Amino acid sequence: MEHQHQDQELKLTTIFKVGKEYFFHFVNLKRIALILFAGLLLGGILYFLETRKPLVYTASLKFMLADEGTEGVNPLSGMLGQFGLGGGAGGGANLKRMKALLTTQKIIKKTMFTTIEMDGKKDFLANHYIDKFKLHEMWAEREQDDLVGFYFKSSDFERFDRENHSISNHIYSQIAKNTLNGNLEKPHLSSEFNDEGTNIVDLKFTSTSENYSLVFLTTLYDILSDFYVSKSIAKQDENYKMSKKRVDSLKAILDKNQYQIANFKDTNRGIFKNQSRLKIEELENEAYRLKGLYSVAANNFEMSKIALQSKTPFITPIDMPLYPLATVRGTPTKRLKLGAPLGAAIMIFLLGAQKFIVDTLEKERLAEEKRLKEERLKEDRL
Repeated sequence: MEHQHQDQELKLTTIFKVGKEYFFHFVNLKRIALILFAGLLLGGILYFLETRKPLVYTASLKFMLADEGTEGVNPLSGMLGQFGLGGGAGGGANLKRMKALLTTQKIIKKTMFTTIEMDGKKDFLANHYIDKFKLHEMWAEREQDDLVGFYFKSSDFERFDRENHSISNHIYSQIAKNTLNGNLEKPHLSSEFNDEGTNIVDLKFTSTSENYSLVFLTTLYDILSDFYVSKSIAKQDENYKMSKKRVDSLKAILDKNQYQIANFKDTNRGIFKNQSRLKIEELENEAYRLKGLYSVAANNFEMSKIALQSKTPFITPIDMPLYPLATVRGTPTKRLKLGAPLGAAIMIFLLGAQKFIVDTLEKERLAEEKRLKEERLKEDRL
């Protein structure tokens, strides 16, 4: 125990001695100046880089996934299941599928190739992207001369040739690219999902163009909403159209039958032979049958109409983006406050490492001199 206590005291003494050496090593005007210079240098570099960042605009749009339909089945899951995105119920699962759907090429490229007027020019949003974010200049710097002056001519992105596919995929990857783990990787478009039962989705589009940020996001919302509604009411819409066609067809046949009866009576002027009476009875019986069929068809048509009209849309807008958009510029003061102590800490570490190396080499030199001295003394004794 006594030896352990002595060892601990020795260790503490050594630590104190080393700490004292390092303290006086740093308390030196030259080294203090180096530390301050390093802090100001790194802080100044970060400050300068931050001031060079462009002003960016963020458009934000919030919408809510509506409640399930009255049939007791989750229509959103059914619709997404048609596109290979899986089925099943539950708000959390629906939000995950929504995230997958939002960044699919089908939805994003439908938005990209929607014609919008911007800055007095009516063109695809993909072509506006080329102008707004100076892709022509980028291609010129890369010496891709064949792309300088390139614009999309068609909106049929599913039939593009290799070149058009390549460029459209590049723009798509900038807007909403997914990494392998499913997270968005530095895209213009980002999304946040509330999985606590409120089913609220917050979409954001960030770019250096205020106009493009707002227009793209609102267009994307329209495309997404139309896509959801059209797929969700497909069955009801088909039933409605079939019922309407049936009603219109029976109405035309019934009108023709009524015209034949009236025409037959007008022609005979109330004087009917037995053969004529049989013809009238035949037409009237047919009219009775047609009226029954028409009544059933009309009832079915009204029911399909009500079912179609009562179908709740799946997306309900909450907050739409409005001018002026929220802006974010670099935070140079924050970077300066971060860089100054970081630069000072790096210089302290380097100076400490320098002292450690010098001291180590000095100890090795002294140990070597001592060894050589001891060897010479042994030789002298011999």
